[in-house]
Amino acid sequence: MNDAASDWAPALTLYGQALDLPADDRLAWARAQAVPDGVALVLARLLDDRERIETGSFLVHGPALAPGAMAPGAADADAVGALPLARVGPYRLIRELGHGGMSTVYLAERDDEQLRRQVALKLPHAGPGQAALAQRLLRERDALVGLSHPHIARLYDVVLTPEGLPCLVLEYIEGLPIDQHCAQRRLGLQARLQLFDQVLRAVQFAHARLVLHRDLKPSNILVDSQGEVKLLDFGIAKMLDGSAEEDSALTRQGGTPMTPDYAAPEQIAGQPLGTACDVYALGVVLYELLTAQRPYRLPRGTRGALEEAILATDPQRPSERWRERPAAEAEPFQASPAALRRLLAGDLDLIVLQALRKQPTQRYITADAFALDLRRWLAREPVAAQPDRWGYRMRRFLQRHALAVGAGALVSLALVVGLGTALWQAQLARDEARRAQAIKDFLVGLFEASSLNQADAARKSRQTVRELLEHSAGALRTGLSQQPALRNELQGLVGHLLSELSLTDSALALRRERVAQLAQRGAPPAEQGQALRELAQTHEQRGETGPQQAALDRAVALLKDRREPEAQAQRWAAEASLGRLALLAAQPGPAQARIEPAAEALGRLAPDTELAAEAWRTLALLRLDQGRQADALAWQARAMALQARLFAGQPARLARERYRHAMALWQGGAELSVVEPELRQAWQGLREAAGAEEVDTALVEQQLGLVQLYLGDERGAQALLLHSRSVLERQAARIDPEHLLQGRLYLVEAHLQAGRFDQAQALLTPVRAGLEAPAQAASLAWQRYADMLQVSVWSEQGDDAAALALLAQWRRRLPPPGPPEAAGRAAPTPDQIDLAQREADVHQAAGRPAQALALLQTLAPQLGDAARRADVQAQQGSLLLDLGRPAEALPLLQSRFEALQVQPAGRRPLLAWASAHHRLARAWMALGQPQRALPLFESALALHAQADEHNTYLAALRAHHAQALAATGKTAAARRQLDLAVLTLKRQPRLAATWWWAVRDTEALLPGPVPRAPGSAAGVG
Repeated sequence: MNDAASDWAPALTLYGQALDLPADDRLAWARAQAVPDGVALVLARLLDDRERIETGSFLVHGPALAPGAMAPGAADADAVGALPLARVGPYRLIRELGHGGMSTVYLAERDDEQLRRQVALKLPHAGPGQAALAQRLLRERDALVGLSHPHIARLYDVVLTPEGLPCLVLEYIEGLPIDQHCAQRRLGLQARLQLFDQVLRAVQFAHARLVLHRDLKPSNILVDSQGEVKLLDFGIAKMLDGSAEEDSALTRQGGTPMTPDYAAPEQIAGQPLGTACDVYALGVVLYELLTAQRPYRLPRGTRGALEEAILATDPQRPSERWRERPAAEAEPFQASPAALRRLLAGDLDLIVLQALRKQPTQRYITADAFALDLRRWLAREPVAAQPDRWGYRMRRFLQRHALAVGAGALVSLALVVGLGTALWQAQLARDEARRAQAIKDFLVGLFEASSLNQADAARKSRQTVRELLEHSAGALRTGLSQQPALRNELQGLVGHLLSELSLTDSALALRRERVAQLAQRGAPPAEQGQALRELAQTHEQRGETGPQQAALDRAVALLKDRREPEAQAQRWAAEASLGRLALLAAQPGPAQARIEPAAEALGRLAPDTELAAEAWRTLALLRLDQGRQADALAWQARAMALQARLFAGQPARLARERYRHAMALWQGGAELSVVEPELRQAWQGLREAAGAEEVDTALVEQQLGLVQLYLGDERGAQALLLHSRSVLERQAARIDPEHLLQGRLYLVEAHLQAGRFDQAQALLTPVRAGLEAPAQAASLAWQRYADMLQVSVWSEQGDDAAALALLAQWRRRLPPPGPPEAAGRAAPTPDQIDLAQREADVHQAAGRPAQALALLQTLAPQLGDAARRADVQAQQGSLLLDLGRPAEALPLLQSRFEALQVQPAGRRPLLAWASAHHRLARAWMALGQPQRALPLFESALALHAQADEHNTYLAALRAHHAQALAATGKTAAARRQLDLAVLTLKRQPRLAATWWWAVRDTEALLPGPVPRAPGSAAGVG
């Protein structure tokens, strides 16, 4: 739960009083105040932040010097920009790379015998505003965490100075700013546009993940020696779903967040910003790449005039910038000024000027739309920035096909095509008129059947759209008998709508009828095959695997020997679906035999259709099953890109497809950092298309909330889960009960992961009571999920007997083990392994580490899955620490840490990464090396930046951190951390005694009274 608003007012009043006291007296004075725990916690955090600002020496004096040498090749220490050899965490600084308004960037190298590579280390500047600058760096970290893209510089790590200030460890790019690269390589216009396309792709990727850059300029866009763009410097990036108040505060402390030459009018005016501000900056960058000049040419030092020009003056067309310029200025473009003027005039002028429009709504709505117009120009196709005139499009057609079209041939072709088209369109018009009349008659009949002149008129007047669709499904079985082809077409449409609304009974009946009628009238095989596939989809929706496979087998048998491209496409689509069924049935051989040829065939026969997209999605699932994750992600991305084009005008449909895409990735084992942006886009799409209060939107929102929870964004996750549950609660009478159950249990898990055990229990008790009631038809999986959450709550609250009894009940419900292996012992099933690990957790929470370790040691040799084995080894390491055997624990915990460390920063499971830091730090503490433990503890705290301050697990981390601080003589800092930990632990009065062990150990190193655990005589349980 976030700090209550009522806690802040008294805390700020006390904070102001504390600042009047000497710094050394503030902490004792604050602890002596008789205030509620919430106020005390806020006050302690405020004073802790103040102490860091006042005593932080790193940014004022630079990094602490390492004894001895200078950096290899470093300049003399008295020279401007020279830097003595220094270390920050495990990184050795080599030389300064550059500096800006908020930070300095150094070339650094990791040399702690774990991973040796050169990186760019970004440190905030010294000065009074250092706290705000450090906060800016944390914002940049937040922006970069989800931005894993080939054209965005990667975030490797975040390290802290001894004073707790964050430093970003970024990918080191050896390259030039994009304008300098283009000039040195003497790139022509086409090559420059192709290079700029990489920039647009990177910006679109960031926007899709709700991140604005806000400072796009050539110096932040580097190009390496291979011609690959890398986007840098998200220091003033804005999260589109972030707080405007937070943004304003940072801006006030750190200055105007922009470079004026590239700032959009709305930035200059201080108005709210959206993606259009980045589009404007991209327009300025492109203007500069095409003209070697900026849109507004003003003398240096005239910022006021520049801002006025941006707000009120239209820039000159790029083509006009090449009028009467010397030939030497065009040499970097490998062209003459006149040639450049001709190339730019027309479409390119309009494209650039559209990106530079004063009004954000008049610019390209996305970076993708900007890129699409540039690609059209390169392909000599009509661009969106031009008025849509027939003559313009004809001219573009002739430019594309100039070699194939002569003047005389064009006249003949126009006459022939014009006459043929007129005759063909006349016939089409007659056919369409007949179809339209038939459809009108059918629809009028439907509404007349619901009119007030009919029997049961009062009920019919209240019919919903769903009821009307179901009624139309019945009418289509016999209606339109004189036009069977039209009837079958409408059956397909209504069947699709019924399926989308999950009205599977009506959809199934209608689709069965359609299959029978198509066969009876001898419809084309491709149409019959499609109808059979749609029937199979309805069976799949209902969970009826047998009938689903039977319908698909019928489709393949019907189409296998057909040679028409449409029939072959339907046949291979059915094959792909059969392959997916085999994959779900754990039959990888038959699955591969169907899926691979289907994906290849559909990519050839129907490359721009939904059939191909579905086949590629199925191939991605196969690749995940084969352990080929990179291939899987590539096929998923290809399928989603095609569907984005197919459904560009259907936002709700596209959002649902993106949701399916995200869930397929998740279920297939993709990293959550890959799943999260897809889910977020699906959620945003449904919010815009259907509304935030719709059930479909809420269902996607709750899955996004769960992913956010697992990624470590506790606050964001809770907001999503609370809102989605409230929507589902309001619609409870008309939705599947399992959707509501799912929302409630996800929220329980959110409380549990934050250590809010009392709140978790309050929600869980009625849910479990409902699951036990006869009227509740929840699946066994939901019952198990709820019971495992209950085991965790009881364990952390000290009721280990109840937790073990519930685990024993589930162990008895498991099927008997399989046949013994060669060693004479049956391999444990995943369910058995899971229950054993949970039992070990209960014993550890109850203070029985030896019993827990014995259980895991029996289990470990039987584990075949590498990921599961790594988890168990890390758990064993933690237990060895509890048993006082740190030398045995260290290699296990070090191995886990290194395995996570080599993963890209954006793809590490955040909670697991924080836990790995915490456990390894504890090991070094137990080995008597608190100096090695401190940076690990500080990194773990930084990784918990998105956690609630009242997170119980964060409190345990603070207590262990306090122990390391005390052991190194930093008594005041240790006391602050311990006070924060105790205040949080007291909020959960029913905690198991083991939660207080770290407090006890730390208090032994500190003077002063011991904060007692609730209900404990000794104060530490």
